[in-house]
Amino acid sequence: MTEVQLILAGDTPEDQLRWALVKDGNVVKSAVAESLRAFSESAHNNGAETVLILPGERFVARHISSPAKSKQQFLQSVRFILEDDLGGGIDGLHVCCADDSDNTIRAVIGVQREWLQLWLDEVSDLGINVKIVTADFLLMPKESETAAILLDNDRLMYNASGEGFVTEQAFARDLVEDLITQKGITKVILLSRILRNPFNLPGVEVEHFQIKDEHALMVFYAASLQKQKPANLLQGEFEPGIDWMEFTKPWRLAGALLAACIVLYFGMLLGEAIKFNAAADRITAQAEDRFRAAYPDMPIRNLRSQARQLAGAGEGGGSQFLPLSALLTASLETVGGAELSLLNYSEDGSLEVELQFATIDDLDRLKEALIGSGLSVDEGRSLTPSGNGYSGRLTVRSAA
Repeated sequence: MTEVQLILAGDTPEDQLRWALVKDGNVVKSAVAESLRAFSESAHNNGAETVLILPGERFVARHISSPAKSKQQFLQSVRFILEDDLGGGIDGLHVCCADDSDNTIRAVIGVQREWLQLWLDEVSDLGINVKIVTADFLLMPKESETAAILLDNDRLMYNASGEGFVTEQAFARDLVEDLITQKGITKVILLSRILRNPFNLPGVEVEHFQIKDEHALMVFYAASLQKQKPANLLQGEFEPGIDWMEFTKPWRLAGALLAACIVLYFGMLLGEAIKFNAAADRITAQAEDRFRAAYPDMPIRNLRSQARQLAGAGEGGGSQFLPLSALLTASLETVGGAELSLLNYSEDGSLEVELQFATIDDLDRLKEALIGSGLSVDEGRSLTPSGNGYSGRLTVRSAA
Protein backbone atom coordinates (compact mmCIF):
# COMPACT_ATOMS: atom_id res chain seq x y z
CA MET A 1 0.00 0.00 0.00
CA THR A 2 1.40 3.39 -1.02
CA GLU A 3 -0.71 5.85 0.99
CA VAL A 4 -2.65 4.96 4.14
CA GLN A 5 -4.70 7.06 6.52
CA LEU A 6 -4.89 5.89 10.15
CA ILE A 7 -7.76 6.99 12.42
CA LEU A 8 -7.09 6.12 16.07
CA ALA A 9 -10.60 6.67 17.41
CA GLY A 10 -12.18 7.28 20.79
CA ASP A 11 -15.16 5.45 22.23
CA THR A 12 -17.71 7.41 20.17
CA PRO A 13 -17.55 9.42 16.92
CA GLU A 14 -17.96 12.61 19.00
CA ASP A 15 -14.79 11.94 21.03
CA GLN A 16 -11.35 13.36 20.25
CA LEU A 17 -9.24 11.19 17.94
CA ARG A 18 -5.70 10.93 16.64
CA TRP A 19 -4.89 10.47 12.96
CA ALA A 20 -1.88 10.02 10.71
CA LEU A 21 -1.09 9.99 7.00
CA VAL A 22 1.37 7.26 6.02
CA LYS A 23 3.24 7.12 2.71
CA ASP A 24 5.35 4.09 1.82
CA GLY A 25 5.35 3.01 5.47
CA ASN A 26 6.48 6.41 6.85
CA VAL A 27 4.31 8.78 8.88
CA VAL A 28 4.42 12.10 7.02
CA LYS A 29 1.79 13.85 9.12
CA SER A 30 -0.09 13.23 12.37
CA ALA A 31 -2.43 15.38 14.44
CA VAL A 32 -5.48 15.45 16.71
CA ALA A 33 -9.09 16.11 15.65
CA GLU A 34 -11.89 17.02 18.06
CA SER A 35 -14.31 14.50 16.50
CA LEU A 36 -14.76 12.26 13.50
CA ARG A 37 -16.80 14.96 11.77
CA ALA A 38 -14.07 17.55 12.39
CA PHE A 39 -11.52 15.14 10.91
CA SER A 40 -13.67 14.57 7.79
CA GLU A 41 -14.05 18.30 7.23
CA SER A 42 -10.43 19.37 7.71
CA ALA A 43 -8.03 16.43 7.31
CA HIS A 44 -9.62 13.50 5.45
CA ASN A 45 -7.68 12.40 2.36
CA ASN A 46 -10.00 10.74 -0.17
CA GLY A 47 -7.10 9.28 -2.10
CA ALA A 48 -5.67 7.32 0.84
CA GLU A 49 -6.75 3.89 2.01
CA THR A 50 -8.36 4.42 5.43
CA VAL A 51 -7.85 2.18 8.47
CA LEU A 52 -10.19 2.77 11.40
CA ILE A 53 -8.59 1.70 14.70
CA LEU A 54 -11.14 1.40 17.51
CA PRO A 55 -10.38 1.33 21.28
CA GLY A 56 -9.87 -2.22 22.52
CA GLU A 57 -11.87 -1.89 25.76
CA ARG A 58 -15.01 -2.91 23.85
CA PHE A 59 -13.47 -6.09 22.40
CA VAL A 60 -12.59 -9.57 23.52
CA ALA A 61 -10.03 -11.68 21.61
CA ARG A 62 -9.40 -15.26 22.63
CA HIS A 63 -7.98 -18.52 21.31
CA ILE A 64 -10.89 -20.95 21.12
CA SER A 65 -10.93 -24.63 20.20
CA SER A 66 -13.88 -26.08 18.31
CA PRO A 67 -14.40 -29.27 16.26
CA ALA A 68 -16.52 -27.33 13.72
CA LYS A 69 -15.51 -28.07 10.14
CA SER A 70 -16.41 -24.80 8.45
CA LYS A 71 -15.65 -21.22 9.44
CA GLN A 72 -19.36 -20.41 9.67
CA GLN A 73 -20.03 -23.31 12.03
CA PHE A 74 -17.02 -22.32 14.10
CA LEU A 75 -18.21 -18.72 14.51
CA GLN A 76 -21.73 -19.85 15.41
CA SER A 77 -20.39 -22.11 18.17
CA VAL A 78 -18.06 -19.54 19.75
CA ARG A 79 -20.86 -16.99 20.17
CA PHE A 80 -22.02 -18.91 23.24
CA ILE A 81 -18.50 -18.75 24.71
CA LEU A 82 -18.02 -15.00 24.14
CA GLU A 83 -21.52 -14.14 25.35
CA ASP A 84 -20.38 -14.17 28.99
CA ASP A 85 -17.46 -11.85 28.25
CA LEU A 86 -19.38 -9.22 26.26
CA GLY A 87 -22.98 -9.56 27.52
CA GLY A 88 -26.01 -8.49 25.56
CA GLY A 89 -26.97 -11.93 24.24
CA ILE A 90 -25.53 -13.87 21.31
CA ASP A 91 -27.77 -12.11 18.78
CA GLY A 92 -26.14 -8.79 19.66
CA LEU A 93 -22.57 -9.95 19.01
CA HIS A 94 -20.39 -9.58 15.93
CA VAL A 95 -17.81 -12.37 15.92
CA CYS A 96 -15.02 -12.90 13.39
CA CYS A 97 -11.75 -14.81 12.98
CA ALA A 98 -8.37 -13.14 13.09
CA ASP A 99 -7.22 -15.19 10.07
CA ASP A 100 -8.53 -17.62 7.45
CA SER A 101 -6.85 -20.75 8.82
CA ASP A 102 -8.86 -23.95 9.22
CA ASN A 103 -7.20 -24.99 12.48
CA THR A 104 -9.37 -26.27 15.30
CA ILE A 105 -7.87 -23.55 17.55
CA ARG A 106 -8.30 -20.02 16.16
CA ALA A 107 -8.05 -16.46 17.41
CA VAL A 108 -11.59 -15.06 17.60
CA ILE A 109 -12.60 -11.41 18.09
CA GLY A 110 -15.98 -10.37 19.47
CA VAL A 111 -17.65 -6.96 19.84
CA GLN A 112 -21.15 -5.61 20.34
CA ARG A 113 -22.77 -5.33 16.89
CA GLU A 114 -24.72 -2.15 17.74
CA TRP A 115 -21.56 -0.23 18.74
CA LEU A 116 -19.67 -1.32 15.63
CA GLN A 117 -22.65 -0.44 13.44
CA LEU A 118 -22.69 3.06 14.98
CA TRP A 119 -19.14 3.66 13.74
CA LEU A 120 -19.75 2.22 10.28
CA ASP A 121 -22.88 4.33 9.84
CA GLU A 122 -21.00 7.47 10.90
CA VAL A 123 -18.02 6.99 8.54
CA SER A 124 -20.45 6.22 5.71
CA ASP A 125 -22.49 9.38 6.38
CA LEU A 126 -19.31 11.46 6.39
CA GLY A 127 -18.10 9.99 3.08
CA ILE A 128 -15.10 8.17 4.58
CA ASN A 129 -14.44 4.92 2.71
CA VAL A 130 -12.96 2.58 5.32
CA LYS A 131 -11.08 -0.51 4.06
CA ILE A 132 -10.02 -1.99 7.41
CA VAL A 133 -11.65 -1.74 10.83
CA THR A 134 -9.69 -3.23 13.71
CA ALA A 135 -8.92 -2.79 17.43
CA ASP A 136 -5.80 -1.03 18.67
CA PHE A 137 -4.39 -4.01 20.59
CA LEU A 138 -4.69 -6.19 17.46
CA LEU A 139 -1.95 -4.06 15.86
CA MET A 140 0.54 -5.19 18.51
CA PRO A 141 3.43 -7.46 17.38
CA LYS A 142 2.55 -11.16 17.12
CA GLU A 143 5.42 -13.60 17.63
CA SER A 144 5.47 -17.19 18.85
CA GLU A 145 5.68 -17.52 22.67
CA THR A 146 5.79 -13.73 22.91
CA ALA A 147 3.45 -11.22 24.55
CA ALA A 148 3.26 -7.55 23.56
CA ILE A 149 2.29 -4.92 26.13
CA LEU A 150 1.70 -1.22 25.45
CA LEU A 151 1.33 1.21 28.37
CA ASP A 152 -0.33 4.34 26.96
CA ASN A 153 -1.14 6.89 29.67
CA ASP A 154 -3.53 5.00 32.02
CA ARG A 155 -4.35 2.22 29.49
CA LEU A 156 -2.72 -1.21 29.26
CA MET A 157 -2.89 -3.10 25.96
CA TYR A 158 -2.03 -6.80 25.88
CA ASN A 159 -1.68 -9.15 22.91
CA ALA A 160 -0.30 -12.68 22.81
CA SER A 161 -0.56 -14.17 19.30
CA GLY A 162 -3.93 -12.51 18.67
CA GLU A 163 -5.40 -13.12 22.13
CA GLY A 164 -5.65 -9.96 24.21
CA PHE A 165 -7.50 -7.09 25.79
CA VAL A 166 -7.29 -3.44 26.89
CA THR A 167 -7.92 -2.27 30.44
CA GLU A 168 -6.73 0.26 33.03
CA GLN A 169 -3.13 -0.09 34.15
CA ALA A 170 -4.03 0.13 37.82
CA PHE A 171 -5.99 -3.13 37.70
CA ALA A 172 -3.99 -5.16 35.20
CA ARG A 173 -0.50 -5.74 36.60
CA ASP A 174 -1.24 -8.95 38.51
CA LEU A 175 -3.50 -10.21 35.71
CA VAL A 176 -0.81 -9.76 33.06
CA GLU A 177 1.88 -11.39 35.20
CA ASP A 178 -0.39 -14.40 35.84
CA LEU A 179 -1.26 -14.75 32.14
CA ILE A 180 2.38 -14.68 31.07
CA THR A 181 3.23 -17.34 33.66
CA GLN A 182 0.27 -19.59 32.82
CA LYS A 183 0.86 -19.41 29.06
CA GLY A 184 4.57 -20.19 29.40
CA ILE A 185 5.54 -17.02 27.54
CA THR A 186 9.30 -16.59 27.33
CA LYS A 187 9.55 -13.08 25.88
CA VAL A 188 7.70 -9.77 26.39
CA ILE A 189 7.83 -6.75 24.07
CA LEU A 190 7.05 -3.78 26.31
CA LEU A 191 6.28 -0.31 24.97
CA SER A 192 5.73 2.57 27.38
CA ARG A 193 6.34 6.27 27.94
CA ILE A 194 8.72 5.55 30.82
CA LEU A 195 11.86 3.41 30.90
CA ARG A 196 10.98 1.63 34.16
CA ASN A 197 9.54 -1.88 33.80
CA PRO A 198 6.56 -2.14 36.20
CA PHE A 199 6.22 -5.93 35.91
CA ASN A 200 7.84 -8.68 37.96
CA LEU A 201 8.60 -11.37 35.39
CA PRO A 202 11.51 -13.56 36.55
CA GLY A 203 12.94 -15.73 33.80
CA VAL A 204 11.15 -13.80 31.03
CA GLU A 205 13.10 -11.78 28.46
CA VAL A 206 11.74 -8.22 28.35
CA GLU A 207 12.49 -6.09 25.30
CA HIS A 208 11.60 -2.53 26.34
CA PHE A 209 10.96 0.38 23.93
CA GLN A 210 10.10 3.94 24.91
CA ILE A 211 7.29 5.85 23.19
CA LYS A 212 8.14 9.48 23.73
CA ASP A 213 5.03 11.23 22.36
CA GLU A 214 1.81 10.85 20.38
CA HIS A 215 3.66 11.01 17.05
CA ALA A 216 5.90 8.11 18.10
CA LEU A 217 2.79 6.09 18.94
CA MET A 218 1.39 6.65 15.45
CA VAL A 219 4.77 5.64 13.97
CA PHE A 220 4.51 2.39 15.92
CA TYR A 221 1.01 1.67 14.58
CA ALA A 222 2.11 2.47 11.03
CA ALA A 223 5.10 0.13 11.32
CA SER A 224 2.90 -2.67 12.71
CA LEU A 225 0.41 -2.24 9.89
CA GLN A 226 3.24 -2.39 7.35
CA LYS A 227 4.67 -5.56 8.92
CA GLN A 228 1.52 -7.61 9.56
CA LYS A 229 -2.09 -7.72 8.46
CA PRO A 230 -4.40 -7.03 11.42
CA ALA A 231 -7.73 -8.76 11.93
CA ASN A 232 -10.34 -6.91 9.87
CA LEU A 233 -13.79 -6.67 11.50
CA LEU A 234 -15.42 -6.13 8.09
CA GLN A 235 -16.44 -9.77 7.85
CA GLY A 236 -19.75 -11.58 7.58
CA GLU A 237 -22.66 -9.14 7.64
CA PHE A 238 -20.24 -6.18 7.61
CA GLU A 239 -18.22 -7.37 4.62
CA PRO A 240 -18.35 -4.77 1.80
CA GLY A 241 -20.50 -5.83 -1.12
CA ILE A 242 -19.47 -5.92 -4.77
CA ASP A 243 -20.84 -3.39 -7.24
CA TRP A 244 -22.01 -5.96 -9.80
CA MET A 245 -23.52 -3.36 -12.13
CA GLU A 246 -20.19 -1.59 -12.50
CA PHE A 247 -18.36 -4.89 -12.80
CA THR A 248 -20.51 -6.23 -15.65
CA LYS A 249 -20.91 -2.97 -17.58
CA PRO A 250 -18.34 -3.84 -20.34
CA TRP A 251 -20.00 -7.23 -20.90
CA ARG A 252 -23.69 -6.55 -20.29
CA LEU A 253 -25.04 -9.17 -22.67
CA ALA A 254 -22.55 -11.84 -21.67
CA GLY A 255 -23.10 -11.00 -18.03
CA ALA A 256 -26.89 -11.25 -18.39
CA LEU A 257 -26.61 -14.68 -20.06
CA LEU A 258 -24.18 -15.85 -17.41
CA ALA A 259 -26.49 -14.64 -14.65
CA ALA A 260 -29.43 -16.50 -16.20
CA CYS A 261 -27.40 -19.71 -16.36
CA ILE A 262 -26.29 -19.28 -12.77
CA VAL A 263 -29.88 -18.71 -11.61
CA LEU A 264 -31.04 -21.85 -13.44
CA TYR A 265 -28.17 -23.95 -12.08
CA PHE A 266 -28.59 -22.82 -8.49
CA GLY A 267 -32.37 -23.19 -8.81
CA MET A 268 -31.85 -26.89 -9.53
CA LEU A 269 -29.39 -27.17 -6.64
CA LEU A 270 -31.82 -25.38 -4.35
CA GLY A 271 -34.58 -27.89 -5.13
CA GLU A 272 -32.29 -30.78 -4.24
CA ALA A 273 -31.03 -28.97 -1.14
CA ILE A 274 -34.56 -28.35 0.14
CA LYS A 275 -35.39 -32.03 -0.22
CA PHE A 276 -32.26 -33.25 1.57
CA ASN A 277 -32.40 -30.54 4.25
CA ALA A 278 -35.97 -31.55 5.10
CA ALA A 279 -34.81 -35.13 5.64
CA ALA A 280 -31.83 -33.93 7.69
CA ASP A 281 -34.08 -31.77 9.84
CA ARG A 282 -36.33 -34.73 10.63
CA ILE A 283 -33.36 -36.86 11.65
CA THR A 284 -31.87 -34.04 13.75
CA ALA A 285 -35.20 -33.46 15.51
CA GLN A 286 -35.48 -37.16 16.39
CA ALA A 287 -31.91 -37.18 17.73
CA GLU A 288 -32.54 -34.07 19.85
CA ASP A 289 -35.73 -35.61 21.31
CA ARG A 290 -33.80 -38.71 22.36
CA PHE A 291 -30.98 -36.62 23.82
CA ARG A 292 -33.41 -34.52 25.88
CA ALA A 293 -35.11 -37.67 27.15
CA ALA A 294 -31.75 -39.06 28.30
CA TYR A 295 -30.36 -35.78 29.68
CA PRO A 296 -33.36 -33.52 30.50
CA ASP A 297 -31.31 -30.91 32.42
CA MET A 298 -28.54 -30.43 29.84
CA PRO A 299 -28.89 -27.71 27.15
CA ILE A 300 -28.02 -28.76 23.59
CA ARG A 301 -25.09 -26.79 22.14
CA ASN A 302 -23.41 -29.26 19.76
CA LEU A 303 -25.45 -32.46 19.63
CA ARG A 304 -22.85 -34.68 17.97
CA SER A 305 -19.97 -33.53 20.18
CA GLN A 306 -22.01 -33.75 23.41
CA ALA A 307 -23.29 -37.23 22.57
CA ARG A 308 -19.77 -38.47 21.83
CA GLN A 309 -18.43 -36.94 25.03
CA LEU A 310 -21.19 -38.38 27.20
CA ALA A 311 -20.58 -41.77 25.63
CA GLY A 312 -16.85 -41.49 26.33
CA ALA A 313 -15.99 -41.67 22.61
CA GLY A 314 -14.09 -38.38 22.30
CA GLU A 315 -10.64 -39.96 22.55
CA GLY A 316 -11.39 -43.60 21.71
CA GLY A 317 -9.94 -46.07 24.21
CA GLY A 318 -7.92 -43.36 25.97
CA SER A 319 -10.82 -41.04 26.87
CA GLN A 320 -10.79 -39.62 30.39
CA PHE A 321 -14.40 -38.46 30.20
CA LEU A 322 -16.00 -41.31 32.16
CA PRO A 323 -13.51 -41.39 35.08
CA LEU A 324 -13.43 -37.58 35.32
CA SER A 325 -17.22 -37.25 35.24
CA ALA A 326 -17.58 -40.05 37.82
CA LEU A 327 -15.24 -38.29 40.27
CA LEU A 328 -16.98 -34.97 39.60
CA THR A 329 -20.41 -36.49 40.30
CA ALA A 330 -19.16 -38.09 43.53
CA SER A 331 -17.67 -34.78 44.68
CA LEU A 332 -20.89 -32.87 43.90
CA GLU A 333 -22.94 -35.36 45.89
CA THR A 334 -20.52 -35.32 48.83
CA VAL A 335 -20.13 -31.55 49.09
CA GLY A 336 -23.58 -30.31 48.04
CA GLY A 337 -24.42 -26.65 47.41
CA ALA A 338 -23.37 -26.68 43.74
CA GLU A 339 -25.38 -27.63 40.67
CA LEU A 340 -23.98 -28.78 37.32
CA SER A 341 -25.27 -26.87 34.27
CA LEU A 342 -22.92 -27.88 31.44
CA LEU A 343 -20.07 -30.33 30.67
CA ASN A 344 -17.58 -30.06 27.82
CA TYR A 345 -14.83 -32.65 27.31
CA SER A 346 -11.76 -31.45 25.37
CA GLU A 347 -9.35 -33.47 23.26
CA ASP A 348 -6.52 -32.69 25.67
CA GLY A 349 -8.21 -34.81 28.35
CA SER A 350 -9.74 -31.95 30.35
CA LEU A 351 -13.34 -31.54 31.45
CA GLU A 352 -14.80 -28.01 31.41
CA VAL A 353 -17.58 -27.70 33.98
CA GLU A 354 -20.21 -24.92 34.20
CA LEU A 355 -21.63 -24.67 37.74
CA GLN A 356 -24.34 -22.82 39.62
CA PHE A 357 -23.77 -22.39 43.39
CA ALA A 358 -25.21 -20.42 46.27
CA THR A 359 -22.01 -19.14 47.92
CA ILE A 360 -18.34 -18.88 47.07
CA ASP A 361 -17.63 -21.31 49.95
CA ASP A 362 -19.58 -23.98 48.04
CA LEU A 363 -17.22 -23.59 45.10
CA ASP A 364 -14.14 -23.72 47.33
CA ARG A 365 -15.37 -26.89 49.05
CA LEU A 366 -16.03 -28.53 45.68
CA LYS A 367 -12.53 -27.65 44.46
CA GLU A 368 -11.00 -29.14 47.63
CA ALA A 369 -13.03 -32.33 47.16
CA LEU A 370 -11.90 -32.68 43.54
CA ILE A 371 -8.26 -32.11 44.47
CA GLY A 372 -8.65 -34.66 47.25
CA SER A 373 -9.86 -37.15 44.62
CA GLY A 374 -6.56 -36.81 42.76
CA LEU A 375 -7.65 -34.26 40.18
CA SER A 376 -6.11 -31.00 38.99
CA VAL A 377 -8.55 -28.06 39.09
CA ASP A 378 -8.21 -24.69 37.33
CA GLU A 379 -10.75 -21.93 37.83
CA GLY A 380 -11.93 -20.34 34.58
CA ARG A 381 -13.60 -16.98 34.02
CA SER A 382 -14.45 -14.73 36.95
CA LEU A 383 -17.55 -15.50 39.01
CA THR A 384 -20.79 -14.15 37.58
CA PRO A 385 -23.90 -13.34 39.66
CA SER A 386 -26.74 -15.65 38.65
CA GLY A 387 -30.14 -15.35 40.36
CA ASN A 388 -29.62 -15.76 44.09
CA GLY A 389 -26.16 -17.21 43.67
CA TYR A 390 -23.25 -17.35 41.25
CA SER A 391 -22.13 -19.17 38.11
CA GLY A 392 -18.57 -20.19 37.44
CA ARG A 393 -16.36 -22.48 35.37
CA LEU A 394 -13.81 -25.10 36.37
CA THR A 395 -11.39 -27.08 34.21
CA VAL A 396 -10.80 -30.54 35.67
CA ARG A 397 -8.14 -32.97 34.56
CA SER A 398 -6.19 -35.89 35.97
CA ALA A 399 -3.31 -34.76 38.19
CA ALA A 400 -1.17 -37.73 37.13
